[in-house]
Amino acid sequence: MRTKDRINVALIQMQQVQCDIDQNISHLQSIIERESIDRVDLILLPEMWTTGFVTKMEDGISDAYTRGLKTMRELSLRYGCAVYGSLLKVLPNGRLANAGVFVDVSEGIEEEYHKVHLFGPGGEAKFFEPGERRCLVDWRGWKIFLSICYDLRFPVWMRYSQEMPYDMLLCTANWPYPRQEAWKMLLRARAIDNQAYVLGCNRVGQGPKTLVYPGDSVIAGPKGDLLHEIVNDEERVMRVTLDKSELSSFREAFPVLQDADPFELL
Repeated sequence: MRTKDRINVALIQMQQVQCDIDQNISHLQSIIERESIDRVDLILLPEMWTTGFVTKMEDGISDAYTRGLKTMRELSLRYGCAVYGSLLKVLPNGRLANAGVFVDVSEGIEEEYHKVHLFGPGGEAKFFEPGERRCLVDWRGWKIFLSICYDLRFPVWMRYSQEMPYDMLLCTANWPYPRQEAWKMLLRARAIDNQAYVLGCNRVGQGPKTLVYPGDSVIAGPKGDLLHEIVNDEERVMRVTLDKSELSSFREAFPVLQDADPFELL
């Protein structure tokens, strides 16, 4: 496997048409072509990017997972990069999973994480099966922790530890306007907690019913500093270069993680 201390990442903050897989795939492809995304190592997409956020099965979206994964593999192969985003997946028992997929075809990596923390206020648990494990990806010399939206509110679960050491946390989301300040604050808090890079990619636009999404995608550094953010609610691609040596230097100079309380998730 190749290793890279410096990586170029791109967060795609996009609108989603509710339950229209064709339109969402086509729209993502047009954004990538318009923005001329090249020389990128990692692309981050919003949560359930092929369908928009749904809490139950709707007509015409049963193949959201297979078609979305096919598109992600094609993007990975075409640009020689990794891609992470979440997809609606139908499980063998007929229930649903919010499946975060990290794929890098050239590296032979395809990791799948099922969202552990289901959004109670939205009724997710009625139709969705929660995941049962945390997911850490070894990729190009980086250790990456995968998460989805509501997971961000549970710091103990995503705490850096000897059993779960990571350099970067990826969070794919459909996070609405009423809680946008919490979104930005939680991303920076998780960066501070774990002395890690934290990347949060949110969608924009009108969702089902009265839901509206602000975007506010963020890349936070290990000090909790904002390396980059999209401060408006429009479609944009955010690019930044992350340096692992800077992360290592900061952790060595300010080694708070070694003083953390020992714990074990049961």
